Amino acid sequence: MVVHVVTGIVDDGHGLVASRVQRHLTPLTRYSGLIMPYLPLYVAFFALLGLSYGFPYSNCTGKEGSPPPSTLGKTVAVTSVPPCAAAPCEVHPSEVLNLTITFVPNEVISNFTAVVHAALGTTKIPFPIPNPDGCDTSVTGVTCPLKANTPVEWKHSLTLPKLIPAGVTVVIIWELQVSAGNDVSCVEFVAKVAP
Repeated sequence: MVVHVVTGIVDDGHGLVASRVQRHLTPLTRYSGLIMPYLPLYVAFFALLGLSYGFPYSNCTGKEGSPPPSTLGKTVAVTSVPPCAAAPCEVHPSEVLNLTITFVPNEVISNFTAVVHAALGTTKIPFPIPNPDGCDTSVTGVTCPLKANTPVEWKHSLTLPKLIPAGVTVVIIWELQVSAGNDVSCVEFVAKVAP
């Protein structure tokens, strides 16, 4: 038996094996003309996807000035653009940080508000958000009421205020708040203000 790897032809002298191999190779070779020209794009896309999903966050703990843990939901994932793979995330003043928080509410949520602070030691500096309404579909992509036990992908943008000096490291606390002390999601991440 001779196998020709380049052509995918197998010759056992009777032609029986060749037809079996051809049948198994056809599905693979049929799509190679569609995949190969775009292979660099696929590689770049999945590389960027991998970077964005490596966002270093933690859930709020209620310790050392952190808000209490979320009581009305569970955070599943956080992604950002520009991507950040390791803490501290470097952010530039007046740069837009696009954040996506994926969470699962424990109960039906009629409305909620985004509340953002930067913790610098024991001092909390509020970050103004242009539209804190968590249910504004045009801004966040979310329509309320939220269903219980159904994943929600909430999006928002934040521009870092210039009042934090360059080189300073802060903890950014991002709450999706139903009422004071009752969050459907609460995450923290460390950010360093770039010069």
